[in-house]
Order: sequence, then structure tokens, then C-alpha cells
Amino acid sequence: PDGTKVAVKIQYPGIEEAMKSDLKNTKIMGMFQKMLFFRTDAKAIMKELEIRFLDECNYQKEAEYQESFYNRLKDHPNIVIPKVFPEFSSRKVLTTEFQDGLGFYEWLDTNPGPDVRHQMTRSLYRFYLGSLYLDGMFNCDPHPGNYIFLENNKIAFLDFGCCRPFPTDRLELGKELAQTVYLDKTEHLESLAI
Repeated sequence: PDGTKVAVKIQYPGIEEAMKSDLKNTKIMGMFQKMLFFRTDAKAIMKELEIRFLDECNYQKEAEYQESFYNRLKDHPNIVIPKVFPEFSSRKVLTTEFQDGLGFYEWLDTNPGPDVRHQMTRSLYRFYLGSLYLDGMFNCDPHPGNYIFLENNKIAFLDFGCCRPFPTDRLELGKELAQTVYLDKTEHLESLAI
């Protein structure tokens, strides 16, 4: 109503039901188990995948994730998280600030210099890995279609449907595991409770 440009994401009719049906298909689950998880707890992994995929069908959940990232990163000099308009959003409609910019390959075609590339790489790293270790949130969909390059060397991140919050104890264990591998402390690796 006030003239603010917005992006409106509207769920394709029937997609949630189709996804639920696909996830219940035992052939698909069996195929994933054999291909990817032959030495792990396949049921737990499939349950996690089901939660994340179904989160993508719930735009209210996506709005919560996006607001969480927005609040954590609103003061970052190079990262832009579009503001959510909850009053114009629902389970099947998500309304956010509109961002206009260049896709990844369009941005590369502008031949940004090494300093700008370094700055953008740091911003991508801060968003995808920093959000996990500093904020306890992970955006599980880091492909180039989910961010655009804005003027003044900023990046706007656009899709928050597939995110995963992590409790502090899991984050601390992950940090310890990464440090152990980095320092090549094989004997300590065996003592970690994973």
C-alpha cells in the first residue's frame, strides 16, 4: 500500500501434497538408503530430509528463517537479507522486499577486480558458513540462483525455505571436530562423541 516494491512468492497448487506423496514412496527412500547412506542411520537422515523438504512448502516457516537471518545480518556492510512483510504473507504466500541485481554469471561478466571478488567471497563465506558457526543457522540451499549481486558490492540472499537451526552443543562438537581434523589429531578424533 505504501508503494514499496515487493517480491511475492506464491506456492504452486498441489506441490505440498505431491512432495508428501513422493517422500512416502518407499522405492525412493530405499534408493537413497542404498546409494548414499549405506553405513549410517538412514531412517534418521530420511526424517531430516523430510522435515527440510516440507519446510520448503511452509512459507510461514520460511518467513521465520528469513527474519532470523535478517535480524542477525542487518548491520553487515555487504550482506542484504530482504525484509519480510508478515502482514502480507501466509503459509502459501511470502512477501518480501524486492531486490534487483545481477545473477552470479552476469556479475562475473562485469569482470570485477580481485579486491571486489575477495570481498564478495568473504561475504558468501560469512553467510553460508559463518551463519552456521556464529548464528546457529544453516541455509541448506547455497546455489547461485539464491543470491544476487547488488550495487556497491553487496549480495542479497533470497531463498530461506530450506534452513536448519542447530543447538549450541552440536555446533561446539562441529567446531571441535573441524579443529581436530585441521590439526590432524587422529587420536582425539576417536574420542569425540559423534
